[in-house]
Amino acid sequence: MAIPDATLDRHFAWELTHGKTMIDAKILGGIVDRAIEGDKTMAIFYAKSRAGWREASAREAEAAALFSINISNGPSDATPEINVIARPIHSLPEPEEEP
Repeated sequence: MAIPDATLDRHFAWELTHGKTMIDAKILGGIVDRAIEGDKTMAIFYAKSRAGWREASAREAEAAALFSINISNGPSDATPEINVIARPIHSLPEPEEEP
């Protein structure tokens, strides 16, 4: 576009600073919403990309099947209690003045 960086910085400083974060938040929010609604593909995608999960190799899967730990404090026949904490995503501050 042949627009000098100084001109872009002067007129679009807020957008250049916060734009990627805003888009990432909107997209990730949509992925999270779909995962919470039960979309298994989105839940797996989120777990792999944001929570560090990965596919287990055949050897790891076999080892996991042979070894497990029960960390429940309740009786073994009790249904585990799951609490979901939902908090609103705060938006970034608006620019102080319009460009």
